[in-house]
Amino acid sequence: MQNHLSLKATADSLRTTLEQVRAAHSRLEETQQHLIQTEKMAALGLLVSGVAHEINTPVGVALTAVSHLTGLVEALSSQFHAGAIRKSDLARFLENAREGCSLLTTNIVRTANLIQSFKQVVVDRAGSERRRFDLKDYLGDALLGLDSLLREGGHSLSVRCPSGISLDSHPGPLSEVLSILVRNTADHAFGPGQNGQVSVTALPLGGDGVELRVADDGKGIAPDHLPKLFDPFFTTRRGIDYPGLGLYIAFNLVTQVLQGTIEVESAPNSGATFILRLPSATSDVFGARAPLEASIP
Repeated sequence: MQNHLSLKATADSLRTTLEQVRAAHSRLEETQQHLIQTEKMAALGLLVSGVAHEINTPVGVALTAVSHLTGLVEALSSQFHAGAIRKSDLARFLENAREGCSLLTTNIVRTANLIQSFKQVVVDRAGSERRRFDLKDYLGDALLGLDSLLREGGHSLSVRCPSGISLDSHPGPLSEVLSILVRNTADHAFGPGQNGQVSVTALPLGGDGVELRVADDGKGIAPDHLPKLFDPFFTTRRGIDYPGLGLYIAFNLVTQVLQGTIEVESAPNSGATFILRLPSATSDVFGARAPLEASIP
């Protein structure tokens, strides 16, 4: 009888412990999901801010051109109603109007192209649909918003990719990976007041694939940090804006969705280089599943 009571007490204790573990695991999953969404929204916010900054320039030029044209029209109208218009005045007006219209057309087309590129990147990021795309063109679109934001911090971004590289893969996750890597570089690679250079370079591999390198000339990564760099929640700047999930998300996207590899090379005061090796074509094994959620234990 005593043994039976003892076993029952042990079973009850184990049951209670199991329920506590399940509850703790559920809370951990909710926290992970929240932090992952925060990181993804931060990457998208970076893109939105950068594109808005880029669009402001051609829109500002177009508004200036419209204002100038309005002034010319009003001046010509006054001369016309006063009966003082001359042939030379009309010729000068036509020349100025032609230049203004050309300026308007150029900058409106530039704005439309920026918006179209932004829409394409956002659509790709909304899912992980596989499609064939030209890497050179897509890199220009995917890194569109990052260049201006790096410039605001005193840094520069260069993109080098030969023509003719085509991938049959998932452009949305690739764009997100590049955004995370460039953002990570901007946040961590450079000290206060340091003007740095960031480069994204694509090279075809000898076999069937491509190598992408995201490099900087910053302060480098400490040797003891390198083995933990892609671990979840690892960060050297702990805080609400740095949950330590960016590189973890990038690692999962590269290895699970893009079916490639990612590694980092760095030394103190010698910058850092993230190296992605991706196949030219991915299989459909991961295409239908949510990559990040599936990777969380």
